[in-house]
Amino acid sequence: MMAISKKQESGVCIRFDYVCMGGVAEGRKRCGSIPGWVIDRPLLEAVLERLRPHALDELEAAVSEAEEDARSEARRQRDALYRLRREVEDLEVRLSRVDAKHWTVEQRYNAQLHEKNLQLRRLAEQHVQVPMAKQFTVECLGQLRTMCSDLEGLLAAQTTEPRDRKELVRIMVARVGVETRTRERVRLRVVWNDGAPDTVREVVLYPYAHRMVEEWSSQGIESVEIATRLNAMGVVTKYQTPWTERNVTRQIARTRSRGKVAIDA
Repeated sequence: MMAISKKQESGVCIRFDYVCMGGVAEGRKRCGSIPGWVIDRPLLEAVLERLRPHALDELEAAVSEAEEDARSEARRQRDALYRLRREVEDLEVRLSRVDAKHWTVEQRYNAQLHEKNLQLRRLAEQHVQVPMAKQFTVECLGQLRTMCSDLEGLLAAQTTEPRDRKELVRIMVARVGVETRTRERVRLRVVWNDGAPDTVREVVLYPYAHRMVEEWSSQGIESVEIATRLNAMGVVTKYQTPWTERNVTRQIARTRSRGKVAIDA
């Protein structure tokens, strides 16, 4: 699908549609368009849910395990260095006690000592004084947990560029598919890069709200109650705003006006 800008301000796109080109290249019609927010909003919500602080519990366990592994590796390297140094010292003592006439024994000890010194030098070079895992500690994780407690604010901050948001989504999301698309509903499937189970989201569009406003108002339900019901369902207006008593009343008036025109005709 292509993203086509519909409205811009100061060179910044503030409204766009996703358009499936369908068989345009073969001379057929395109499938249709979907407002950008219908896909982007539930996609961002799905990403945020997977980044919630409770998801950091697994990371905390992994960090603790990595730190323990680093400590174990450091101990192993220290023990190996200690053993090699003792072996080198032992060979040096033996070599110093060899009689000059036993030159073959002396050569053997020299060769062993040379090999042990090489091993000791290589191991000393590989020895990590400060484990890499120490760079990201449980304390750092606590700071990360605090940041993640307001992910919406972090992503909406002026210092967060659109490119940052895109990179975050691309790291986590393999693809997003539109499974069904009707006048009232769009069903999305989010496929994750890490193999986690797919996330399915269904977005209810404003034509559904218009139909329900008409039905509920015909049943005598007050506008304020209709607005409360629609907002509880997560349905927004055409302009992506919550329903209020005022715009519900306006929608009822428009519906009745259209009905009157049809009767007069």
